[in-house]
Amino acid sequence: MREMSEWTSLPVLDRARCTACGDCAPVCAPGVIALVGGRLEFVKPNACDYCGECEAACSEDAISCPYDIVLDAKGLGRSCLRGS
Repeated sequence: MREMSEWTSLPVLDRARCTACGDCAPVCAPGVIALVGGRLEFVKPNACDYCGECEAACSEDAISCPYDIVLDAKGLGRSCLRGS
């Protein structure tokens, strides 16, 4: 299993759907997301813990946190960040 410090994925932002309402920023505990010049930006990408709170807060479905279910040799599943 990868350590959090090895994660390279960020939530996916669909800028066409994002209205820059800012609802996602206050729920991001590490402060990864912020409005900069009226536009949503990942200002501290290395701090993202991929918790999914920003995805849940977005009423426009502009943020998604994709992951894959990976089965081990015993057929037990665990979630993994997509692309990691």
